[in-house]
Amino acid sequence: MIKNLLYLSDYQAIIYRIEAQSLVKQYSCQNDNIVDFIAYLKKYGKASLAILVDTAQEEYQTVLLPHVLGKDRQDQLKHKMRRLFERTPYTYAMVQEREKMGRRDDRVLFSALNNQEILTALINALTDHKIPIIGIYSVPLLSQQLLKYFSLPVNQADKNYLLLLNHTPAISPHNLQGLRQTLFINQQFQLSRLIPLNTNQPNEYADYIINQLIRTQQYLHSKRLLPQSAMLSVIIMTQAILLPELVSQFKQKKLSTIKLYPIDITAFLQIDHAKEEQQYLHSLLAHFSLKRTPKNHYATLNERRYFVFKQLRIGLYLIALMLLSSSGAISYTTWQASNQLEQQIQSVNDNIQQQQRLLEQRRANIPVLPIDLAHFRNVVETGQYITAQHIQHQQMWEKISQVLTRHPNLLLTELEWGVSDSSEKIFTATVEKEDKEMDAISSPIMYPTEIIEEAKISDHFIEGVRLHGKISPFDGNYRVALKLYNDFITDLQQQQAWTVEKTAPPYGTELRQGQIGTQIEVTEAPFAVEILVKHAYQQN
Repeated sequence: MIKNLLYLSDYQAIIYRIEAQSLVKQYSCQNDNIVDFIAYLKKYGKASLAILVDTAQEEYQTVLLPHVLGKDRQDQLKHKMRRLFERTPYTYAMVQEREKMGRRDDRVLFSALNNQEILTALINALTDHKIPIIGIYSVPLLSQQLLKYFSLPVNQADKNYLLLLNHTPAISPHNLQGLRQTLFINQQFQLSRLIPLNTNQPNEYADYIINQLIRTQQYLHSKRLLPQSAMLSVIIMTQAILLPELVSQFKQKKLSTIKLYPIDITAFLQIDHAKEEQQYLHSLLAHFSLKRTPKNHYATLNERRYFVFKQLRIGLYLIALMLLSSSGAISYTTWQASNQLEQQIQSVNDNIQQQQRLLEQRRANIPVLPIDLAHFRNVVETGQYITAQHIQHQQMWEKISQVLTRHPNLLLTELEWGVSDSSEKIFTATVEKEDKEMDAISSPIMYPTEIIEEAKISDHFIEGVRLHGKISPFDGNYRVALKLYNDFITDLQQQQAWTVEKTAPPYGTELRQGQIGTQIEVTEAPFAVEILVKHAYQQN
């Protein structure tokens, strides 16, 4: 939002400060008095300043150009601008609309400031004091933004040709005020005229305004900007004291092609009538159009450099502030996380120390016992054996006998039975057990807890039977012997609770027909089979 405004006309320069509802004058002088202006700038400071130009020497031309986009449009506008305005650097182009018929060309408004000598002198004084220039704005061009604030009881046809009349400060030392007439066609700026106004008497004022309206209408007809039968809607914004006489005389004239819409400017701006004074067009612009920084019209990049630098500096300050706040937030988050981690570490250390104290107490209370791995292992194995005594091994033998009755050629010669926590331990030879016990005696001393872990009881035990037998009678036919053995294994496997393992098929079956060598007479075919059954420990 713009806070400070330099109003520049052909006659004077006025610096305002924009406040909530009005402009507060800070300084004024004739615009050719550079010495006084520079003296004021030394006290002004470095606040940003927007320059509002209200001059009768602003030129406008509307041109139709082929419709192109991007860089081609920019090049086309620059080329046309150089041809239209060769002697001034203060030019501006605005694409208003695209034609709906024919080639559908773009309608472009070109404008330029022809009083560059006075403008350049004041701008040089500003840049010499490094005052940021926001932009150089045309009062007539900005006035188009005011149209959206007027709610007029007119139809759309009456809005096609709209003439806006506003008062301006004095435009020369010989007149009292100025009167700006701005024409809008289809809500788009077309042209603007600035004429002198030398009376504040209601009768003279009304007569002057009506005569100027008639002359302006005739001028528009001559330029073919306004059709003869078209209605010209006129909005005039002035003091309330001047409006009644103006309306009265306008009705007496009976102008059928002009509609008048008088507006009390003080009421429009919501200003107290007790402090009523004439409000000018730039007051309206400051109140409505300059609340947000509009697009620059005439200022060059070199003239706006200090404002650009200021914006960059503010941007860098904001980025630095964001980085600082982000780093502060990250630092706080990191500190908070490290504090929580430190508390967790302290809690773990306290728990470790407590467990160590409990362990030392338990170690102090351990009774003096003969720590012998073999003893503990024997105790565990004995417990396993006693726990498994509920097993009735007769049931398994009876089932095996029933299977053997179906295989009369298989003769049982030996039967081994046992229980343990694994199948490998059931049929282990006594000598191997003694060797393991001797190894355990010579091993390092272990604490009871470690011994119990070493001899941990599983959740089940294995009952095992090893059958030793032979094929009888056996006439040396190994193929028949192997078939009898496999039939016996298949019959055993019909019992789903068993696991049958072929420990030793009838030896001699490895000999193949056609074997070269001395034939050894074999009169019997022994074999061995293991049957394993898994049992759960009996619950008390």
